[in-house]
Amino acid sequence: MTSQADIATSLELAGATRADGSFERPVPDIEWQVPAHVWLDGEVVRWRAEPEDLGSEERSNPWVSSGPSLLQDFLRLGSADGSRIALFAKRWGVLRLCPHGLPATHPPHLDASALVGRAFRSPRGEFYLDPVDSCVSFIGPAGSESLEAWWTFSTYVAAILRVAGALHTESDGDAPDWVRLLGSDWPITEQVPPHLVRHVLGSIVDQLLRVADVRVQFGWLQGPPEIAFTTHSLVGALATQVALATARSDGMAICTACGHMYLPERRPALGRRNYCQTCRATGAPERDAQRARRARNRRLTLEPRANQD
Repeated sequence: MTSQADIATSLELAGATRADGSFERPVPDIEWQVPAHVWLDGEVVRWRAEPEDLGSEERSNPWVSSGPSLLQDFLRLGSADGSRIALFAKRWGVLRLCPHGLPATHPPHLDASALVGRAFRSPRGEFYLDPVDSCVSFIGPAGSESLEAWWTFSTYVAAILRVAGALHTESDGDAPDWVRLLGSDWPITEQVPPHLVRHVLGSIVDQLLRVADVRVQFGWLQGPPEIAFTTHSLVGALATQVALATARSDGMAICTACGHMYLPERRPALGRRNYCQTCRATGAPERDAQRARRARNRRLTLEPRANQD
C-alpha cells in the first residue's frame, strides 16, 4: 500500500518538496487535453474524445494545466481503487497506451524505450530491440487502459523518486526499488561504481522523457527568449515533473560563460548572469564580476571628463 507518508517521503527525498510537504520549486506550466468522457468499466478505465469545433472558442475536450498537485495525486494511485483512478483520469487525462503497452508517443524503435517498458507493464519491457512503427496514428478518439497499468506506472514513478533521493545522499537506494525499475537489484549487489548507478537511473529518466515525446521549445514573444520543456500528454507532464524533481531543478538555463544548457537548482533571475556547475568551479563568475567592475570604473572615470568638455 502507498500511504500519504510514503508519498511525502518520496517527494522530499527527491528534493521536490520541503519538509512540510509544499513544493520546493515552481512546476513548469504544461497544457494538454482531457477526453470529454472518462469512466470506469470493471478493471478498465475507458475514455472517449468528442470532435472539436474549430470555429468555437469552447473546447469539447477540456484543456488542463500541470500544477503542484499533479505528481502528488498521481503517486497516490499506486494503491488506489478503480473509482479513484477514474476520478484522477477525469481531472488530469489518460495514459493513451498503444497495443505495445507504451504511451502512443513512443519512438518508432523500441530499443529507445526498453528500460521504461516496465513502467507500464509492457510485454516488451525486457530490453527488446526490434523496431516498431510509430503508434500515434493508431490511437483513435476512444480507448481503454487497465487499472494494472495505472498502478504499475504510479509505483514505478515512486521508485524513481526514492532512488533519486538516495543517490543525492550518496546512497545506492533500496533493492526493492531497483527490482521495480530493472527487474533485478544488481546496482546494490554487484558493487557497481556510483557513477554507473547514477547513469542507469539517468537513462531511465531520459527514456521516460523520450517515450512521452517531451521536447525542448524555444519561444520569444515579450522580454528575453525562453527555453522550456513542452509536451501534450499526461504522461509527458508527469515525465517532465519527474525529471526536474530527480535533477532537483525547476527548469533549464543557458550558462553565461560557456553558452551550454544546464539544469539550475533555482530558476535564474531575469537579466542576471548565471553559470553551470563546471564554469562555477573554474571561477567564471569571479572573472566576469572583475571585468564588470573594471568596465564600470572606466565609465566613472570617463564621465567627469565628458562633463568638463
